[in-house]
Amino acid sequence: MTARTRASDFAAIRNSLKEWSPAVAAYPGDGSPPVRVSGSIDRIDRLPSGGIEVVDYKTGRTTSQKDVSDNLQLSIYALACRDALGLGTPELVTLYFTESSIRMSTTRTDEQLDAARADILARAARIRSGDFAATPGRTTCQRCDFAALCPSRIS
Repeated sequence: MTARTRASDFAAIRNSLKEWSPAVAAYPGDGSPPVRVSGSIDRIDRLPSGGIEVVDYKTGRTTSQKDVSDNLQLSIYALACRDALGLGTPELVTLYFTESSIRMSTTRTDEQLDAARADILARAARIRSGDFAATPGRTTCQRCDFAALCPSRIS
């Protein structure tokens, strides 16, 4: 990170709402227990329009705009802002790649957030039923908490 970038980031942080650690609860509607997803949002900024922007800091390589647009983590953070924190649907969701000082932003509609909630519920239902298969890959396996136990792991 350059000194110029750090100075602009610190100025932006002063205008940030704060760091949040919300939980999103999704209710399956079939009597099964709710699905709770929790995490830490790196930054929530108030925009001049009065809306908000969710910023997630990333280290490592920059991804494509399509990857940012499809990023489930950003959708979960947007759900948290809308449903858990009562801040409304963010105007922007952004990945900020710290090593290259590149910001990649996209939007989420309420329909997209509702689809993300349905995706979370479907994944949780599969996990609860025992229906989840390993999806091995070099990068995936390196970051997996269950790599030591998994017969499908790739070293």
